[in-house]
Amino acid sequence: MTSAEETVCKNIRHCLDILKRHNPNEFDYQVLKNEFSGFGKTGKNRLLKAMAENDSDLSKNAAILLSLSSYELSAADLKRLTDKWPNGDIDSLANLMIHEYSPPIRQAAIATLGSPDQDIAFWSRKILKFGEMKSRLGESKITDFKPSPELFDLLSEAARANPTKEITQFLAQFPSEQSQPILKDLLSSQSSEVVHAALNGLYVSDRESSIGFLQETVSQLKTGEENIALAIADAVRTQHGDTQDETFIAFAKQILTDSTSSQLETMVGADILMGQGPDIKLPETQMTLIGLKGALAAHGTVPLFYMSGLSQKLGSNIETGLDLLWSAFEQQVSPNRSDFVKALSSIPTNETLLKIIQAALENEADWQVVAHAAEVASTKKLSALEPFLNQVAEAHPVLMARAAALAALDSLSDDKTNYSESRHVWEQKLAGDAKWCSVKAHNFKTESSQLPYFNSVPMAYARQTTRTFLTSALSTGTGWLAGYDLGEFSGGLIYYDNRTGTGKLIYGQAHPDDTGKEYYAPNIVGITPKIQRPLGQYGEEYWAFSGLNHFGSDGAILSVSVRSEEVDVKRHFQLPKAPKAIKRLEDDSFLIGFGKKPEGNASDYAPSISHPPLRLMPDGEVVPGCTKPPNYTIKATP
Repeated sequence: MTSAEETVCKNIRHCLDILKRHNPNEFDYQVLKNEFSGFGKTGKNRLLKAMAENDSDLSKNAAILLSLSSYELSAADLKRLTDKWPNGDIDSLANLMIHEYSPPIRQAAIATLGSPDQDIAFWSRKILKFGEMKSRLGESKITDFKPSPELFDLLSEAARANPTKEITQFLAQFPSEQSQPILKDLLSSQSSEVVHAALNGLYVSDRESSIGFLQETVSQLKTGEENIALAIADAVRTQHGDTQDETFIAFAKQILTDSTSSQLETMVGADILMGQGPDIKLPETQMTLIGLKGALAAHGTVPLFYMSGLSQKLGSNIETGLDLLWSAFEQQVSPNRSDFVKALSSIPTNETLLKIIQAALENEADWQVVAHAAEVASTKKLSALEPFLNQVAEAHPVLMARAAALAALDSLSDDKTNYSESRHVWEQKLAGDAKWCSVKAHNFKTESSQLPYFNSVPMAYARQTTRTFLTSALSTGTGWLAGYDLGEFSGGLIYYDNRTGTGKLIYGQAHPDDTGKEYYAPNIVGITPKIQRPLGQYGEEYWAFSGLNHFGSDGAILSVSVRSEEVDVKRHFQLPKAPKAIKRLEDDSFLIGFGKKPEGNASDYAPSISHPPLRLMPDGEVVPGCTKPPNYTIKATP
C-alpha cells in the first residue's frame, strides 16, 4: 500500500469526525492515535479542545484517546483538564487524569473528594490511589505532597466519610497538632491500609504516643468490630516489619498474658504473633487459644501467614491449636486448606495430626488436599492411614490424587522408595491406562447476549465488569448470574438484582488488600441450572465452572443457590485442570473435558498435560467421565 492508501484521515477535521462518531468498541483507537500524532502539536491541541467541549460523545472519546497517547502536557494543557473535571464523562476523564497525574491533578482530585455525587467521590479516590502508585513506581512527574491549610479541611472531611490510604498519608504530612486527632480516629478503620498509614504517621511524629494510642484503640474494641481488630493486627505486623521495633511484639504478648484482656484484644494479639516468623513463640496461655479461635472465626480460613513454624509458635498448645486451625476452614475446597495440610509435615506426630491427615484423605471435594495428605503420610511414615490411602488409590476420580496415594503406599511398604519419583511413574501409568472420550463443548457465550445492561461492578485488581469479558449469563427470575473472564488479570461471578438494578460480586474478591483472606479471581467458564427446566421456569440451584490456565492450570465446580434475594456460593469440587469443554447429558449430569488425550508413548501420558474427562452427576458426585451414561452414547476417542 502507498502512504496515501494507508492514511485514515484526510485532514484533522476528518479525524475529529471519526472520533465523534465511533467509540473504542467500533474503531481501532491505536490507528486514530497514530493519525493525531502525525499532526504533531496541532493534533494534541485539537484533542484537548475536543475534550473540553460540551459535546458529550466527542469529549468522552477525546479523553479516551488522550489517555492512550504520550503527549507532553504543559501547565496550560493540565489546566484545561482540571478545569473540565468533573464535568463530562467521569470514567474517561478520571482515567486521563491518572495517565497525566501531576500536582495540579492531585489538587483537583482532592477538591472533589467530598462531592455529593458518589461517582465523582469514588473516582476522586481512584485518581489519588493510582496516581500515587504511579508516583511510587516513578511513572509520573509528581512532587512530594505539600500540606496547605485549605487542603486539610477537605482531606479530614473525606477521611471521616470514606478514608483511603492516600488520604491518610496526606493528612500525616500536616503538623501533629492538626493531624494527630484524626489519625488516632483512623486507627479504628476497617481497612488495614488506612490503619497502617495512620499508625505510621503517628509513629513518625511521636513513637511513644503512637504505641499509647494503639493500646487505647485496641482496649476499646467491642463485639461486632472483628474486622477492625483484624485490620489493626495487619497494620501492626506491617509496621513491625518496616521498623523492626520489638515494642509491637511485646504489645501483642502482653495482651495474651493479661487475664483481663477482652476477646477482641486477644484476637489482635494472636493475629499479630501468628503472622510472625517461626522464631516467635506465642504465650502458652488460655488467652492465646481464645484469641486464636476468635481470629480464625473472623478470617473464615487459616491465613497463609499463619502456617510457618506452627510447632514452634504454638508450643505446648500445639494439639489444641491444630484442632482449632483445622476446624476454621469454612469450605471443603480451599487453597489454604491444601497449604495447611502440606505444612503439617514439619510438625511432630500426635493424635490430632493423625486425625487431621485422615480427614484430609477423606476430603472428596479437593484432590490437592488429598494429595498433600498422602505426601505427609509418606514423609511421616503414618502406616495407620494405609486403609484410607488404599481407598483414595482405588476410587478417587482425579488421577493425581490416586497417584499420590499409590506413591505413599509404595514408600510405606519400602523405605527405599523415592516418593516423588514413584508418584510421577504412577501419574504416567494411570493417565495412559485411563479411558478417554471426546466432549462436545456447549457455547455458554451465545446465551450471555441476553443479559440486560447493568452498572459495572468492581472485580479483582481494580478491574470492572464489561461485556467484552462476559463469558456466561443466566436469568434466575429474580436476577441474573453472570460470569467474567479477564485471564490472569481478573474474573468473577456476579449476581445482578432485577429489583434494585445493582450487581454484586458473589465469588471472587474485589480488593486483595486483606492478606488474611483467601484471594482468588475466578475465571468463569460457564453457568447452568443443575436441572434443566422448561422455558420460562426458574430453579434455585445452579452450577458454575471456573478455570484459569496461567503458570499452571486450575479449575473448580461451584454450587450456587439463589433463593429470593439470598445468593450463596460454595466451591463444590476442585478440578484437576481448567475445563475446556462442558456438555450437559440427558440425565442432567455434565461431562467435563480438559483437553485431548496426549499422543505418543505412555511416558507422555501425564495428567499435568491433560486429564481424562470427568462427569458431574446430578447429585453432585464427580466420577470418571468416559463410561456410558443411561440413554446416551459417548463417542470414544480413537
